[in-house]
Amino acid sequence: MNGLSYPYISNLAVRPQARRCGVARQLLIACEQTALEWGFRDIYLHVLDNNLPARALYTQLGYRLRRVELTWGATWFGQPRQLFLSKSLIRS
Repeated sequence: MNGLSYPYISNLAVRPQARRCGVARQLLIACEQTALEWGFRDIYLHVLDNNLPARALYTQLGYRLRRVELTWGATWFGQPRQLFLSKSLIRS
């Protein structure tokens, strides 16, 4: 990343009544396709470590842990850690 720009998915949310219907999956796939069209090879996002449904979805779609980011809130106040994930958009 080294100061270069990269596609980052921020604040992906689905209203509670529409969850478990594939909406988040469709949104992620659309973001990935757009990033590919823009010429990027990878895409990134953060997820809280206690958000198990989101983590499961990201894992199913091929996102992998890049690093665990410790924040003051996580360190001192027991708040969940942020996980930085990435996905290669180029199939090998």
